[in-house]
Amino acid sequence: RFAGMETDPNENSRAYILEREDKFSQIFAGVFVDRANVSPFRSLRWHQVPVRAMGGGILHAKVTLIAWENLIRVLIGSANLTSWGYRRNFENLVSIDFRPEDGAPLSLLREVLTFLRDLAAAAPRSQTTAVGPVPATRRFLETVTRRIAKWDEGRFASGEPRLALVATGPGRPPLF
Repeated sequence: RFAGMETDPNENSRAYILEREDKFSQIFAGVFVDRANVSPFRSLRWHQVPVRAMGGGILHAKVTLIAWENLIRVLIGSANLTSWGYRRNFENLVSIDFRPEDGAPLSLLREVLTFLRDLAAAAPRSQTTAVGPVPATRRFLETVTRRIAKWDEGRFASGEPRLALVATGPGRPPLF
């Protein structure tokens, strides 16, 4: 949806692949994936960063970061990156918007950016070359960091629920 896709892979797979390659050539798209589940059947324009969870667990984070020029949206939810997870199941999701003025607190966005940087740091050393998914992801995160440098710090509106990021994962304590 973010890329403006109009085709459906189940209706016309060839048209879908062509449109996907065209759309993804214009944006950054990346995903952290438990390294046991990196798919060989994917677009090279959709960066898959393989990450191994510490302690023998699996990576199960569902954090999405979408950046436009004057809006950054963080989605945190329960949906897996599957057709069922995004198109058929009833899933929980919270959307947090950050804007140059009157957005959610940038301190929360900085915590999300730190979490994503930590995930990138957990990629195997073979993935941290000068080109590839990890450097592309780091460049994207730095672009977002630079973009928000001059934005107002933001705040939660009076009477609205407060949000906090409780992140677990590589180099972080377990939740329980």
